[in-house]
Formats: sequence, C-alpha cells, structure tokens
Amino acid sequence: MGFKYDEVEITWLGHAGFMISHRGNIYYIDPFKIKPKEKADAVLVTHEHFDHLSLEDLRKIVKPETYLVAPENCRDKLKLLGSGIIKLVKPGDRLEVKEAKIETIPAYNVNKFRAPGVVYHPKEEESVGYVIELDGV
Repeated sequence: MGFKYDEVEITWLGHAGFMISHRGNIYYIDPFKIKPKEKADAVLVTHEHFDHLSLEDLRKIVKPETYLVAPENCRDKLKLLGSGIIKLVKPGDRLEVKEAKIETIPAYNVNKFRAPGVVYHPKEEESVGYVIELDGV
C-alpha cells in the first residue's frame, strides 16, 4: 500500500519507479526491477537509461492498448516491445491520457557527472519529468 488521497493511490516501486491507481486506471512511471504487477493503462518514461526504460519490466505490464509516454530518445527501445501506443513528448508538452492531465517538464543534471565536464543527463537530450493531475489532485 502506498499513499492514498481521495481516489488517487501512489505506490513507490523502488529506485525511480511509481505506480498510480485512479478509478481503475493504472499508471506507471519508470518501472524497474518490479515484481509482476497490474497491467498498465499508461507508462510514463523519463529517459532512455536502462534503469528508467526497462524492456524486461515493461513486458510484465504493457498490453496492446497501453499508452507509452516518453521523450524522443526512447523511441527505438519502445518500438522493440511490439506492443502499446507510443506517444513521444518533449519538455513543455501537455496531454491527456485516460483521465490523467499530464504536463512534461525539463529534467537534466547540472552537478552529477559521468566524466569531468560530462553530466549524466544533459539538457540537450530533452529528458522529462511529469506533473500529473487526476481529478484536481
């Protein structure tokens, strides 16, 4: 069990992963190393790194009608699933998926480096974070 407010329940799945349930719809964000869970109505992916876009984990929860919302840098990996409806986004986009109003925001590092002068998540990759609204919550 996670945090519940009104009809929205948010469960942390470990690492950067979350599951949100609302009125029978299931939304995942960055599922990674998850135990088999409920099938997804939508999966939101922040960027292409293996611990945020895990095909192994997506195969556990994606069905043909699942929306796969992700930035352009995830396109090729998501196509490998062969299932789901891909919706590509960039920072500043707004969309509705099922009953969720979703806004994408820029997500990048300025102080975490993989090598001197090279950040893990550069702004140019257009990775995203998500602001999700469900019934005003």
